[in-house]
Amino acid sequence: MSLAEARRGVPATDARTACEEPPWYVEAFAKDGLVVVEDVLSAEGVAAAVRGFDESLRLRGAEARDGESLRRLSSTAGGVLDLFYEPWKLEATANNERYARIYRDLLRHTYARNEGEWRHPHGAIDAEFCFAHVDRVGCRPSGHARFLSPHLDCCPDNMYPSDAARWRPIQCLLALSGGDGPDEGGFEAVRGFHREFDRYYARRRRPLPAVGEFVALTPVDDADLLRRMSHVRVPAGAALFWDRRLPHANARRNDNLLPRRVVYGGFLPDVPLNRRYASQQRDRCIRAEPQPDFWIARRDGDDFLKPSPAALAACLAALPPPAKARLGF
Repeated sequence: MSLAEARRGVPATDARTACEEPPWYVEAFAKDGLVVVEDVLSAEGVAAAVRGFDESLRLRGAEARDGESLRRLSSTAGGVLDLFYEPWKLEATANNERYARIYRDLLRHTYARNEGEWRHPHGAIDAEFCFAHVDRVGCRPSGHARFLSPHLDCCPDNMYPSDAARWRPIQCLLALSGGDGPDEGGFEAVRGFHREFDRYYARRRRPLPAVGEFVALTPVDDADLLRRMSHVRVPAGAALFWDRRLPHANARRNDNLLPRRVVYGGFLPDVPLNRRYASQQRDRCIRAEPQPDFWIARRDGDDFLKPSPAALAACLAALPPPAKARLGF
């Protein structure tokens, strides 16, 4: 089956008429540039994902409470682990219809309209379908300091680079444990900044401290934004959706006794650039290779990061058609 045929085979079970009232989270996202929706994973789903998460670490000689053991699982920031295709992870994200439906609702009422602050050059978007975006996982043990300082995941000087691998206007994560309170390893952001973004960067001093689409905030030039960073509560089982123009970070430290476990990634709009990316993502998934849009330098011995080929094949075979289509199959 071709990718186009797969997309056409996905039923639009949650299609809404133009006159129907948008869900509450649409207005919240438009105002703040982020929204937290609880119970995207059930209590049973969270428990299963945590068991899978910890088993994935155990098989690689690591443990969620032991920061030193986690370092060899990360090629970038210490708490971002290069685990892409664990079966429990694909089940919790790509095969999570509630997660995908909320994303499509947000997309439908923002970037799919392609007007005002949601304008973009990617053309028409059919919000009845989205691709899965397979990212990594995060794990931050108790007592460990911040590993992601305040930053943007887009470059104001080049919002739509010609060599972009994919376009990800709305970012997502699923929380599995910890991070409820401030300084407990959770998420921080500047709420509402997406509505100020163009004005702010029109007058902001250059050059920007940019590496690709990663732009760090600096105490000299962005002191006001750094003061405005605030805690966002994302309890276990909840999904966080945020606009890529929001400055964000994780908390300075984790004073909770529990490790903070999250699954990064979510979904991508169905536009030509992302269709090409989805095909690459599918091929890399089959080979269990890292995705092309992350700063991952392959190292000798990294094969231990790959999941069991048999377990991955069984997981992919068991996925229902909508989840397979989201993964590009």
